[in-house]
Amino acid sequence: MTALRNAVVVIEGLLIGLLVLFLAMTVLDLPYAWHAQPCSIERSSGCYPWGAEGPSAGSWSYASKRIYLVSSVFDTVVSCAALVAALLLPQGSRILALLIGGALIYLSGYFLPLIV
Repeated sequence: MTALRNAVVVIEGLLIGLLVLFLAMTVLDLPYAWHAQPCSIERSSGCYPWGAEGPSAGSWSYASKRIYLVSSVFDTVVSCAALVAALLLPQGSRILALLIGGALIYLSGYFLPLIV
């Protein structure tokens, strides 16, 4: 039982680390993406490949600037909520909140296109 509890604590730590890293990346990228122009208009190092161009042409989140920003804000809110829940919940429920947050971020590419 102690080994299982230790494994859960290690997995919680890994999930918290991944969510913190993901949150930092999206928070740092949002202002940059907000002010960026599509590469079809301005070919520079500060452009984003929105639309049907570049290596991310098949990705839903790069279909337009609006969709990219909505997706990024959703991922930021979900990862922040999962991290806050991990701080507030007792140790037994913490991993469930982290797994739900990770699953929502992963599955957002499937259900956000139906909403946006």
